[in-house]
Amino acid sequence: MAIKNIFRACIISLAFIFLLNLYGCASSGNYDNNDNNDNNDNNDTTITVPTVPTASGILTISVLKAGQADAIVITTQNSCMVIDCGEKDDADKVLHYLKERNIKTIDYLVITHFDKDHVGGAAKILSNVTANIIYVPDYKGNTDEYKKYINALEMNSMSQTAITENVSFLLDDVLFEIYSPLKTSYRGDNDYSLVVLAKHGNLSFLFAGDAESERISELMEQLDGNYDYFKVPHHGRFDDMTSEFINFVNPSIAVITDSEKNPADDRTIESLSALGCEVYCTKDGTVTAISDGSEITVELVP
Repeated sequence: MAIKNIFRACIISLAFIFLLNLYGCASSGNYDNNDNNDNNDNNDTTITVPTVPTASGILTISVLKAGQADAIVITTQNSCMVIDCGEKDDADKVLHYLKERNIKTIDYLVITHFDKDHVGGAAKILSNVTANIIYVPDYKGNTDEYKKYINALEMNSMSQTAITENVSFLLDDVLFEIYSPLKTSYRGDNDYSLVVLAKHGNLSFLFAGDAESERISELMEQLDGNYDYFKVPHHGRFDDMTSEFINFVNPSIAVITDSEKNPADDRTIESLSALGCEVYCTKDGTVTAISDGSEITVELVP
C-alpha cells in the first residue's frame, strides 16, 4: 500500500511539473512587435533615442566652399555622412574631398530638400560613390536636377527613404537625430527641410537646411535649443523668425553657406555676433570644424 501511495504521489508531482513548464513556455517567449493581433490597442509607438556615447574619437565637419549651396561632409572614426550635394557643378568638389580621404562609401546621405542647390550634385556623386542609406523629405521635386537624381538612383541600384517621423542612429561615437517636417504640405520647398542634430560627447551640432519661418516655428517646438554649432538656414537670409531662432539656438560657432555674389544678410550676422558667436562664411572658403567631444576647433581654407 505504501508503494502504491508513493507511486501515486510521483505521478501527481510529474504532472504538476509538466503543467508548470507548459505554462512557463507559453508566457515567457520572445515578444514580437509585429504580432498579427489586430485587436491590440496598446501598441507602443514611442521612438527610443539612443544615449550619447562617451566621445572616443574625432568628429570632423567640412562645409565646402560651393557658392550659395550646401555640400557638407561629416566623418567619424570609421564612417561618413553627407548632408546635401550642392549644385550639379559642385559634385566634383564633394568627390575630390572624399577621394583625398580615401572614402569610397557614404554611410548616410541626407538630402534636406530638393532645391537644385542641395540636390544638384547628387546624380554625379551617386554615379561614382555608393550611398548605403539615403534619407529625403516626403515629397517630390520638379527640377531637372531632381529628375537626374532619381534616375541615378535607378541606374546605380540605390533607393531612398522618405522620412515621415524623426529618425536617430549612431555612427561610431556620434548620435545623429533627423527631424522631419510636421506637415505634409508647404508653400515652398525650403520648409520641407530635414534638420539634422549631431551630438558628440558634450557638444551638439545643428544643421538647419533651408528652413524658413513656418519650418522654424516647428523646430522651436521640436528642439530643446542651445547648440554649440549651427549651420545657419537658407544661406544667411533674414526673415521675421531669424533673430528669434538664432537666440533659441544660441550657438558658439555658426557657419553660413553663401557666396561673394550672394552674401549673408548683415542682420543675420549681427544677430549671431550679438551672442558672442564666431561666424564663418563659405564665401571665404571651406569651413572645417573638428570636435573631440569637449572642444571644437575651426579651420578656414580659402
